[in-house]
Amino acid sequence: MRPFELTAPETVEAALASPGTFLAGGTTLVDLMKINVLTPQHVLDINRLP
Repeated sequence: MRPFELTAPETVEAALASPGTFLAGGTTLVDLMKINVLTPQHVLDINRLP
C-alpha cells in the first residue's frame, strides 16, 4: 500500500469541498488500496458525518 493522507471532515460541506476519495462503512477501498488497484493520495473518512 502506498502512503496517503487521511482526514475526517466534520461537516458535509467540508467533505464535498475537499479533494480525495471517500471512505465509509462497507467500502472495499482499503482492500483495493492493498493490491494497488486504487492509489489515492488523500482519503476522507466520512463515517462520523450526520
